[in-house]
Amino acid sequence: HHPQKPPPSPKGFFFFKNQNSTTTSTQDIAVLSSKITSIEMPLLYGHYIVKKSNYGMTMFFGPKIKYIWKSKSNTSFSNFGYDDIKEDLHRYSVNAVLGLGVNISNLFFDFRYEQGLNNISKTINAVDKETGNPAYIKVNRTASQLNFSLGFIF
Repeated sequence: HHPQKPPPSPKGFFFFKNQNSTTTSTQDIAVLSSKITSIEMPLLYGHYIVKKSNYGMTMFFGPKIKYIWKSKSNTSFSNFGYDDIKEDLHRYSVNAVLGLGVNISNLFFDFRYEQGLNNISKTINAVDKETGNPAYIKVNRTASQLNFSLGFIF
């Protein structure tokens, strides 16, 4: 029960191919979408690379701890070998953050990249339609983000 390599799709969607199928028909593919609500706490260390009177440049790095306090999964499928597909998530995860900040007078730009360090998906549970037995699908699901901020300091 391995996930199929998905075609380009929005983040948060997983495509699973029915392992018993000999075709690649879209009727043999299940789509699992999820919505995650979390609280994130970055613990970043910053160091000025340039510090002048009206402008500066800072490099920063560190961990970001994420607590998932609510998640909801939806499935859409037809003619698929499993029912009741639900994802079980780890409540805590850690991301590594690396970024660069630039300020010019009261205007600032912030660019950061973050990479998840652990899998947030414990397992995806399902029920085999033929046997009625539980089925477990394991996926590696980590965060990978590019963020850009623009702001004004009063």
